[in-house]
Amino acid sequence: MKIHQLISYLQQICPLSLKEDYDNVGLLIGDTQKEIIGILTALELNDAVIEEAKKLNCNVIITHHPIIFRPLKKITLQTYNERMVYRCIQENIVVYAMHTNFDNIFSGTNYLLAQQFNLTHLKPLRRLKDYYRVLVTFVPTQEVSKVRKALSQAGAGIIGNYTECSYNVQGYGTFRPNKQSNPYSGIKEQLNQEVEVRLEMRFPYYLEAQIIRALLGSHPYETPVYHIFSDSATQELYDGAGIIGNLPTSYNVQDFLKMVKHVLKIPFLRYTNTEKKKIQKIALCGGAGSFLLPDAIQNNVDAFITADITYHTFFDVPDSLMLIDGGHYETEQFVAEGIAGYIEKEFSSIPVHTSSVYTNPISYF
Repeated sequence: MKIHQLISYLQQICPLSLKEDYDNVGLLIGDTQKEIIGILTALELNDAVIEEAKKLNCNVIITHHPIIFRPLKKITLQTYNERMVYRCIQENIVVYAMHTNFDNIFSGTNYLLAQQFNLTHLKPLRRLKDYYRVLVTFVPTQEVSKVRKALSQAGAGIIGNYTECSYNVQGYGTFRPNKQSNPYSGIKEQLNQEVEVRLEMRFPYYLEAQIIRALLGSHPYETPVYHIFSDSATQELYDGAGIIGNLPTSYNVQDFLKMVKHVLKIPFLRYTNTEKKKIQKIALCGGAGSFLLPDAIQNNVDAFITADITYHTFFDVPDSLMLIDGGHYETEQFVAEGIAGYIEKEFSSIPVHTSSVYTNPISYF
């Protein structure tokens, strides 16, 4: 199997369009036509991870944190990033990153973290807005299968594990072609009617241009009528930043803190005190998620666990909420194994490994 086939699958489950504007994800190093020998997933890239990939005979490394984050103007081996890029090219290793786009899908970073806490009743802490749109068009009945297929191939009609999803209602349309027209059916300069199907299909917003091209290329009418609406009323519950859920049981504050330390495998926690006696409804955001603090407050959670919280942010926390800094590495440590699991389900014939290298640059005393 070639790299481009793997990329096609990864971008299907985790679109690049879901990344934050500042991020750099996708294929960072390598040739899309290269044959895959083995895949190693890791939180980030360092010399030990590259050595591990070589030992395991893996020529593809998929990381969460992108090794090329800011633009590289030169590769002179003076910085960590330059050395890693240079070495991967030397070793003929392909590098692909799934960062904030993986954070923003329901089955991504925060879902994997929520599983460690056995949370139920999951929903995004901050949902993506207007991610999906709906195309409505009107097609003569004998042509609707052709148009539906073209739109499906362009990316419309995917809902969860289902493809070619559409809604169809039959009716009739009227039209009066003028002398300059080239009608699909009917008589010029007379009022005609055609039995049509109102065809509706949903698609991600970033596919709009190619969806319209597919419609115009497959529709039999000289001037097809179509409308595109925001699907804000039925946005997926799944995609968004952070996650909210309920613990299987309520904890007193001390037992809750002990449990968090155990799950995250961290020797200490930075946190704010709370007036609440019991903790059960919690919010999570792997990595730097303090930007979601207003959402955690609005959702009235008992505790919010994230990382990289600044000193002054702790002052913004109401007494009803416990804010916990669980460490950047610690709150994202389950990502590599999760990505490996998704790949193994789709490509069972390719060796897939999760890195055993501890890449956290921070030590605790």
